[in-house]
Amino acid sequence: MKQHLKLFVLASVMTCSVMAYGADEEVVMERVGSWFNVSGFSISRNADYIVMSQREADGKELIYESHKTSDGWQVAEPIESINEMFSAGGSVGGLMLTAASRRIFFHAKKPGETETFDIYYVEKTNKGWLEPKRVEGVSSEVDDTYPSLVPGDETIYLLRHQVTSDVKLEKKEQDRKSIYRAQKDLKNNWKRATPINNTINTGFIQDVKVADDKQTVYYSVRTERKKPSEIMFTRLLLGDNWLIPRKALGENDGYDYFSPQCVNDELYFIKSNNKKQDGMGAIYVTSLNEEMSSFPTVAENGKVKKLGADKAVAADIVMFDPTSNTVIGRYKSDEWQGEYHLTGNADREYIVEVRSEGYSFDSYIVNYKDNAKSQLPQTIELFDTIQLAVSVYDSEIFRPLESKVIAVRVSDKAIFRSKKIGEGYYLFSLPLGSNYNIIATSNKFAENKFLQKLEGDVIFSRFERQLPLAPTKRDVTVKVVDAKTGAPVAANVTLANLSREEQLFVDGAEMSNGVAKVKLREGDIYDLIVGGARRYSFHNRALDMSKSTDTEFVVELTPLEAGASVRLNDIRFATASSDIMIESYEELDRGVTLLAENPTLRIEIAAHTDNVGNAKYNMKLSENRALSVLNYLVDSGVDESRLIAKGYGLTKPLGANDTEENKAINRRVEFKILAEE
Repeated sequence: MKQHLKLFVLASVMTCSVMAYGADEEVVMERVGSWFNVSGFSISRNADYIVMSQREADGKELIYESHKTSDGWQVAEPIESINEMFSAGGSVGGLMLTAASRRIFFHAKKPGETETFDIYYVEKTNKGWLEPKRVEGVSSEVDDTYPSLVPGDETIYLLRHQVTSDVKLEKKEQDRKSIYRAQKDLKNNWKRATPINNTINTGFIQDVKVADDKQTVYYSVRTERKKPSEIMFTRLLLGDNWLIPRKALGENDGYDYFSPQCVNDELYFIKSNNKKQDGMGAIYVTSLNEEMSSFPTVAENGKVKKLGADKAVAADIVMFDPTSNTVIGRYKSDEWQGEYHLTGNADREYIVEVRSEGYSFDSYIVNYKDNAKSQLPQTIELFDTIQLAVSVYDSEIFRPLESKVIAVRVSDKAIFRSKKIGEGYYLFSLPLGSNYNIIATSNKFAENKFLQKLEGDVIFSRFERQLPLAPTKRDVTVKVVDAKTGAPVAANVTLANLSREEQLFVDGAEMSNGVAKVKLREGDIYDLIVGGARRYSFHNRALDMSKSTDTEFVVELTPLEAGASVRLNDIRFATASSDIMIESYEELDRGVTLLAENPTLRIEIAAHTDNVGNAKYNMKLSENRALSVLNYLVDSGVDESRLIAKGYGLTKPLGANDTEENKAINRRVEFKILAEE
């Protein structure tokens, strides 16, 4: 490091004064740092960090950076990535710090590659400055120099010859350049740069800087080629109409004043060391009056992080005016620290949108009209995964279902499995940036699915969705006929689903030719109950739709006439006992109903057993069981005089007692119709 780059704290502030603004108004200029050979610079929005170009003895331009602490400006350090690329015969200058101070834009001529100056930029990471890159779409076939980006980096000002390279300029005109402006399109590509208003593009313009308000421009110019340069002030009004340029520092005192930059109502600039036009000098700062200052702005500084983790997120941040839907600025948080810096005018209201591929979307309304303070969170947190809770249930009875629930990513068919967190309740963790088919399946139910869109803007981190599944069913007919004649009988048909809470009912009056048509769930067990036909018995039996493939069931109802027997199914007793089990009450109650609807009937309650045990034991057991049924009927309101209890033991089997199934058939209770009263 050369000795002239050493920084030190001055014992007294170096100041000077010039006449400016008005005849009676004096401006005090304060020295910034202790550098004497600065050819260009750019200072941060907080005025605590500076980058500068310094001309070496061999004529090369090298780039340095320095930070300001409580002890003053520190020793300037070279930015090697820039210097290494352009030091070997190259030339570099026109430094411009972007708002977050993590990018430097500059012009340079790369040795052995280009004959003209192009616009470059370099980015700073956690490991230092990266290799410079050319700004594509801005540079032309002529010299493009002194880039100045407005906050948001969507507009760039630069200097350029107004003629192409095939036009030979007179020597006295070769330094004449004009201010050009270019903007980005919706795809973030630079449009063609065009010159700004001719009332400004006069004289020999040397450099240009745009203030944070995006309207106020400071630049240096020589009115004639040999005259000292002066700093001018102008402001964009409407369209391409500009305020008539004015001198920012009053009458020139013979020194060159150039490289102006406005920061917080203060103007930083270079004043030449002497009256020679050598393009070098020291950095100064002076306060600006309200007339010459840029419009008040509010700076928003913060970080974009991943929710719940200390991980930086490189996000696109767009600020726009909601009244006109006009984009005011496009910003980025850096990928290394997640830091962002954006600026808005203090008298405006904006909407700020934050996006990053694979992350959620966030939006804020910032109103600086009544409060010129930062209103964005210090840390904006974006998430890259959402929680999706899916409730799977029976579409007809709304009961939760045990299911298999998966998510299939549309882009690559990758499968994500759910976690069961409750009955019929499943949870997914799904990365953003893709769409997913959520598919639920369950045995004996039709598959169902929905599309969960997680591409584009996602605001919420948790979603709850429902997936009703429709049961697969079989068309079934129940045909009710007279047991003796086969003639159709109009009876009430009830199908009680024993597998779940469901019951079907067909009124006898609605039956056509004794046929009831129903849809039964595959795999479920139903209790088929037929009754309510005048002068006919009732009937019940189980229909197991997991075992049976039948689509038609015939029910024969016995006419209630003398000698006929009505079997009571599902009448159960405790083992070797006459105690009626509680599951038999429903069938016995149907018997009570039958007797109530036919009050003239007299019946014999006949109880039968299988062949387990001797004949005497079984006879006594059957008599006691018949008596237990009689007592139940009497207790239910049936006149005892209409009832006779009789046990038959094992004497009248319906079939052989050779299997447990056949034994169960032989163990039965029947109502035998006696003569009517």
